[in-house]
Amino acid sequence: MRPKKIKTVPSIVTTVIFSATLGACGGGGSSSTATSSNPGSGSAVPPAAPTSYTIGGTAIGLNGGVLKLQNNGTDTQTLTSEGGFQFSSITSGSPYSVAVSQHPAARQCNVANGSGNATANVNNVSVSCSPGQVSTLYSFTGANGDGQYPEAGLAQDSAGNLFGTTYGGGSAGPGTVFQLKRNADGTYASPVTLYAFTGAGAGGTTLNAGLIVDRAGNLIGTTNTGGSSNAGTIFELTRNADGSYSPAVTLHSFTGVGTDGAYPDASLVQDGAGNLFGTTIQGGSANAGTVFELARKSDGTYATPTTLYSFTGTASDGKAPEAGLVLDSAGNLFGTTSAGGAANSGTVFELVRGSNGTFGPAVVLHSFSGTGSDGAIPNSPLVADAAGNLFGTSSAGGAASLGTVFMLRRSGDGTYTPATTLHSFAGGSADGAYPDAGLVLDGAGNIFGTTNAGGSANSGTVFEIRRNSDGTYASAISLLHVFTGVGSDGNAPSAGLILDSTGNLLGTTNMGGTAGLGTVFVLN
Repeated sequence: MRPKKIKTVPSIVTTVIFSATLGACGGGGSSSTATSSNPGSGSAVPPAAPTSYTIGGTAIGLNGGVLKLQNNGTDTQTLTSEGGFQFSSITSGSPYSVAVSQHPAARQCNVANGSGNATANVNNVSVSCSPGQVSTLYSFTGANGDGQYPEAGLAQDSAGNLFGTTYGGGSAGPGTVFQLKRNADGTYASPVTLYAFTGAGAGGTTLNAGLIVDRAGNLIGTTNTGGSSNAGTIFELTRNADGSYSPAVTLHSFTGVGTDGAYPDASLVQDGAGNLFGTTIQGGSANAGTVFELARKSDGTYATPTTLYSFTGTASDGKAPEAGLVLDSAGNLFGTTSAGGAANSGTVFELVRGSNGTFGPAVVLHSFSGTGSDGAIPNSPLVADAAGNLFGTSSAGGAASLGTVFMLRRSGDGTYTPATTLHSFAGGSADGAYPDAGLVLDGAGNIFGTTNAGGSANSGTVFEIRRNSDGTYASAISLLHVFTGVGSDGNAPSAGLILDSTGNLLGTTNMGGTAGLGTVFVLN
């Protein structure tokens, strides 16, 4: 089935002048003052030269992001606003080389006057940052085992390699798991298909969700259908010692029987102990969806899933959790449901983790109404900032019924205020529409995301909402890229972004590219 589209201070170096009062030979009482390193010699000696110098300059154009600079690969300076910077002193005559080690998210920074030998204090290093540009890393072809229609986003391992899934393609058609290896120069190789699903036996089909990379480098994901009961699976590709991956192994086939879930549509999340948590759209005791856990055993295998909560679908509860979960530092679970709640427009919920490691029932933190500026149908995962505030998107609702970005602020007592709409999408050339994916935050708290439609070509956008210094957010949205679907450019991004260690934003588009079958892109 073809996926739908909708949618700076210089330091002061002080030279000490030595003074000596010299009496005239044989007396006379007259004296003279001279600078000398050898008093009485009568010869003038120049001031001692400085032994070290500082290197500094000015940075502009950060746009509220985080910029990290290094001199000679060390002495990292972190800037969160425009202005001056200064590195530690270096020995006189030594070389210096100022470089960017982390760009502000979605910005590209260039260094001028950044290298030379320190023969004086340097204060004219200039770092200028400007909006980044989207580059297509790969266009899927669907030919020769290649995937097509990457509906889900990307995952990245510690080496910077990218992993993802495609909804279709592969040797048998039901989708693939792929890898783009990161080269030493920071570029990426073309994707390699690590596994092509067949749809046969207990194998899964319909890959709507992305992957997670565990601490050992293994890849774990879900399929929406397939498996022994055609109700979806959890699968794993084990990383071998040589860096290759074994074929997918099914960890669990959902049945929808009893309290077991059915049709998982989202990526998993893993806690510090290696336990896995996820959601299913249906199944559970009321067939309204579940939250489940796969406990990790001491041998590295996983236990059969345990249903932590079955949604009831009533007015006081959620229904159909399409999105994955997020964990806070205490191990509490937060998520969204795409339906249910007081207005049947979806909810934000929490499962509180007790001191004994068990979880309480889901507590609704917000019920969406879909009226006024409030959103409706939140079908993407939440993200939390360092203060525990929650951010997400709704695919509908808002002032123009084209979706919203919302925030639930965490109070000092650990409770949450009802959702506040940060932006209502209006469509058209100056705005996006239908944000079907989750968000990502940079180190300064700025928000980045995608919309499935909107923009001048109605093919989707990458957007930013800037965080102000007082903790509020800008009222205007910034479009960082408008997709066109022309040439190699993508079309209809339905997944969220990831932010790498150098400040690049990476993602996928569901369609577009040279073959119209989707792309992997970078905004650097």
